[in-house]
Amino acid sequence: MVDQAESLRRLLSRQTRILAVASGKGGVGKTSIAVNLAIQLASEGNSVIMLDADLGMANIEIMFGVRPKHALSEVISGAMQMSEVLTPTPYGVQIIAGVSGMASAADMGQPQRLRLIEGFKRLASVDYLIIDTGAGISRNVIDFVLAAEDVYVVVTPEPTSVQDAYGLIKVLSGHPRSIIPEIHILVNRISSASLGETLAAKLQQAARQFLSLHVTYAGTIVEDDHVKKGILERIPFSVRYPHCDASLEIRHMAHELTSEMVISSGGSGIQGMIGRLFRKKEAVSRG
Repeated sequence: MVDQAESLRRLLSRQTRILAVASGKGGVGKTSIAVNLAIQLASEGNSVIMLDADLGMANIEIMFGVRPKHALSEVISGAMQMSEVLTPTPYGVQIIAGVSGMASAADMGQPQRLRLIEGFKRLASVDYLIIDTGAGISRNVIDFVLAAEDVYVVVTPEPTSVQDAYGLIKVLSGHPRSIIPEIHILVNRISSASLGETLAAKLQQAARQFLSLHVTYAGTIVEDDHVKKGILERIPFSVRYPHCDASLEIRHMAHELTSEMVISSGGSGIQGMIGRLFRKKEAVSRG
């Protein structure tokens, strides 16, 4: 029998960058940031797919202004192929809709896992896969965060948001270092960039001192009324108000991601995502 992992290695000819956007607390603007980052990455000429992994409140289609007919659960059940559940949007991003109540990747049986692997293999030709996770530290959230190569933890200056963001980082730190993604702090809804940098520095220091974990600062999106206006108008703010402060910061992030040189490794891309989704428990058991 041909080794499944070896088959994947042969089939995946180019690397896909896997980014997760997460938060310890709901209501911090996580999904809005993920949607607009995906759109700006696409505007830079990248091919982008966005996966709605917020299984408690899957809703990215509302922000994109589309109505998906199918969702990821239909791939897992075997009813459809991944290509059949991809939904195009007006902004050059394809989305994979999620549904509430879908099982954690770690809870899937072998047939479900194989179907998911076969589905994700078809994403090997895209440049970016953006995963919008749920908020908090549930098993579903941690599953998808650990499947990514980079995770952007969105935090606002509210004390509960800061505390919960640290809680998410702490949970991630409990896993073997080899499977923890690069963690980046992204401050949202704060009055100035300098205050955002100060807040991020405090989280970085706490992670370094108490968790022995290196966390980077990804940037600050200042409080901007245009973000809320875009949501109410059901047009992503970076499209509707391209010159507002929030749009400029998101565009800067997308440009940095596109410009930076990604060093490929054996654990990167979709193949690496599959491994992190389904082999992480073995790493945990080995410590």
